[in-house]
Amino acid sequence: MNATRTKARRTDAALVVGNVLWNAAASLFGSVIAFLLVPFLLHRLGEAAYGVWALVGSVFAYSIVFQLGLASAINRFVPVRLASGDLDSLRAVVSTCTAFLSAVAIVVLGLTLVLHHWLTQIFQIPPALAADARLCVLVVGGCAALGAITSAAGPVLSGYQRYDLMARSRLTVTLVRSTLLVVLVMQGFGLVTVALLYGLGELVVDAMNLASC
Repeated sequence: MNATRTKARRTDAALVVGNVLWNAAASLFGSVIAFLLVPFLLHRLGEAAYGVWALVGSVFAYSIVFQLGLASAINRFVPVRLASGDLDSLRAVVSTCTAFLSAVAIVVLGLTLVLHHWLTQIFQIPPALAADARLCVLVVGGCAALGAITSAAGPVLSGYQRYDLMARSRLTVTLVRSTLLVVLVMQGFGLVTVALLYGLGELVVDAMNLASC
């Protein structure tokens, strides 16, 4: 029994160390990439186009508030149910949360359509960028709505203490997305391409987390 406990402690310790290292690597890499991409995009897109992208991205960043703290609730509930062995209850809660997040997706999609219609009335956007700005709203808002449906996968993984898997997903997507972004923008692609890469990248992260559950 002592040998079993020792092995369990070693396994737990290895998991904690792995989580810390992968999280640190993903955070550091993401920060460095973001720091390098800002001047690159400013130079290639221009100040006006980059400002539009920053505006659209910041608006949809607030869509997370519609989750109403659900991620934290799932994160706490998963280990509690795992410890008690109540897997049926765990599945029921995840299913209920997914249904709620599907309703959130509908709300986000509705707000996306409203913003798409009133964008140039609410914000001062150069006429030459108005069409691309509206398209970016649809792309980012559509991806945010789809992502909301599968966003429970991340909190479930964190409830299992598999932060390493989440970090690997984020690290992989950041690397691929940044590479594609640099290549395509240098080829002359613009604002809508940036929106597509970021929006689809977040969907891929959610899909990878879901596959890991």
